[in-house]
Amino acid sequence: MKRYNHTPLRILATLATLLLLAACGSGRELPDLSDVDDTVPTETLWTASTGSGSDSSAYGLVPAVDDGRVFGADSRGRVTAWDAETGERLWRVDTGRRLSAGPGSGAGLVLVGDRQGQLLALDAETGEERWISGLSSEILAVPQIGRNIVVARSADGRVYGLDGLTGRRLWIHDRSVPVLTLRGSSNPAIVGNRVVVGQDNGRLVALDLQEGEVIWEAPVSVPRGRSDLERMVDLHANPLVFRGVAYGQAYQGEIAAVGMGDGRERWSREIPGHTGMGADGSQVYVVDRQSRLWALDRNNGATVWRLDRLEGTRLTAPVVVGEHIVLADEEGYLNWVAPENGDLVGRTRVARQAIHHAPVLVDGVLYTLAANGQLTALKVAED
Repeated sequence: MKRYNHTPLRILATLATLLLLAACGSGRELPDLSDVDDTVPTETLWTASTGSGSDSSAYGLVPAVDDGRVFGADSRGRVTAWDAETGERLWRVDTGRRLSAGPGSGAGLVLVGDRQGQLLALDAETGEERWISGLSSEILAVPQIGRNIVVARSADGRVYGLDGLTGRRLWIHDRSVPVLTLRGSSNPAIVGNRVVVGQDNGRLVALDLQEGEVIWEAPVSVPRGRSDLERMVDLHANPLVFRGVAYGQAYQGEIAAVGMGDGRERWSREIPGHTGMGADGSQVYVVDRQSRLWALDRNNGATVWRLDRLEGTRLTAPVVVGEHIVLADEEGYLNWVAPENGDLVGRTRVARQAIHHAPVLVDGVLYTLAANGQLTALKVAED
């Protein structure tokens, strides 16, 4: 199978991006949040370890929850399953690969990708290998599955549809990648018979899940400026699909709301970022590049409020949990925010290392994964 090879220019561009982002983060002063008490009562159900955790280049390792099991992976190739209720370890396998994304789960499969572009499907009950399929480059987005079709994305901009039973390729959607992009890829979102993908060229695209054909393509942000750096408009944040509307956010550009049926823009705001979004019945919540949390009206994108107290921290995407919005951060805290006014009402420390990805909420339980591989299951305690 033909392999995708990075050109020297692209390698240099990627390095330049990493250096730029590192420089932006150096010398930061973290906000003083010592007056924010742990006022939101939580109950830790169990903790476990995925192994060695994730290193600096394994951006796509996140917990997955499906059919009463929690799955996790580490960058050294170990994949583990736990009982979601008790935290009891059910199985652990060593794939012998340098994993970079996953797990994704569903239809009895656990899906992980490695840095050589190999996609592995394991049996969710036993951990036994079902199949391996080779993609054209490194896998940095979490593979998804719907209607027994696996959707995987490689770092060179290609999106694949694979048969869930055999791993056989059904279709491929190919788009060129700009010279300079952020490292990592947003996860595809499967909604019914459609796949929504945020592309590195600043556009959202909806594909037919069965055939891979383009249903619509909508610009979220248009590249501006003269240099490749100024023109970076990656949709690095995972696309959000909520109540018939798809939301995309560009790293240097806008956040836009697009109708799932026709791909037409509902509204657009210039709030650049790369972390991710959340939503409830009335508002969309988005983190910008300064780690300020915005609440926008779902109907027109108007600002309802903005929380600045967390500016300077590195936040995950927001998750709506009952009567709160929760965001994890680089110090291992969960930050609890009131959706009606944006007040920071509590902070709960669940790990001693950074949490890079948004907590996963399933059946009222939050699952967080720290950089050292600590997996924590907790919920808001009942009064």
